[in-house]
Amino acid sequence: MENERFSFQPVELLVLEDRWNKGKLNKYKPLVQKFINEQQEIVKNDLGPDANDDRLVRRLLELLLTNGTLDLASEMLDQKDEILRECWIRAEQGDDDTSRIAKEWIIMYADNWRRWRVLVYTFIAVKCAVDIYRDIDSA
Repeated sequence: MENERFSFQPVELLVLEDRWNKGKLNKYKPLVQKFINEQQEIVKNDLGPDANDDRLVRRLLELLLTNGTLDLASEMLDQKDEILRECWIRAEQGDDDTSRIAKEWIIMYADNWRRWRVLVYTFIAVKCAVDIYRDIDSA
């Protein structure tokens, strides 16, 4: 099942918690909050009379996992930065075939990079669940 791919491993939760506490995930919070704000009414309408805070948040998280992205343009730029970083490291080692290095990075790391990004978004959404509930109640 696709969503199992996005299950947290214990060490991943520890790393994410540490990064959260150090403020290293703050740049992603606006993306998560924007996604929630944009999807909230749609999901509420889909749930109809069965809508409650818990179901709403669960459905929003499910949508996040299904979409696999919140801002494709920024993610592509971040991925490009990772590839360029790999090219720089390899160039320092004498390998300057950037086209081959980029292809190798995509084959070896792109899937895990994308998985990690979705885990970050999901973690932030869960951490912000109290705010999400508060926003829903005031709507």
